[in-house]
Amino acid sequence: MKVSILKANDNSLLETITKTLSWCTTVNLGVSYANYNAFKLFKKEIELFLRRNGTLRALFDIERFITDKFIIEELATIPGDSECKVFIKPSLEKQIKIKSYHPKFYLFYNENRYSAIIGSSNLTLGGIQNNIECNIHISGKKDNIFISLKKYFEEIWNLKYSFNVLSHSDLLIEYEKLYAKNKDEDRKKINRLIKIRKNLIKTQK
Repeated sequence: MKVSILKANDNSLLETITKTLSWCTTVNLGVSYANYNAFKLFKKEIELFLRRNGTLRALFDIERFITDKFIIEELATIPGDSECKVFIKPSLEKQIKIKSYHPKFYLFYNENRYSAIIGSSNLTLGGIQNNIECNIHISGKKDNIFISLKKYFEEIWNLKYSFNVLSHSDLLIEYEKLYAKNKDEDRKKINRLIKIRKNLIKTQK
């Protein structure tokens, strides 16, 4: 077993994902947030992986309106054995024990070996390439750690609040409307941050 650290802003994370897609037969993605711009970084490798009869399962959060509709649609409808689920609770009642879905979990494997990435990187352009991120990369022949990681993904994949988007046709339509509204709120927050940064610059002079 080999353990190393993967960063986003030195391309070690992206390079590892790209190389791993060339040999694995199964991909399990349990990631909080994702966007299509990040997916485009290794879209060709994913398409080749699926043409080789690879199996892809992805579960993303949509409660925070960060994951965009396009990557959900892509992974739900791309030719090949690919399935995409989204996490959303039906209510905010106190008796619901699960508060948020927040992992950053990537598991790749074939019959003999595996590669797992666990850390801070969401499947976003920032998380994969631009941000300051830190991820542990575990790779090697299948062992007890692999068994535990595979079991973990199966647990989140089968969560009560994990829904297959193709089984809920109106879900993405409604989500897209709320996603657009949230983007407008994000722009307002960015403008507020600009003011804070200007004040910080003044105090540093």
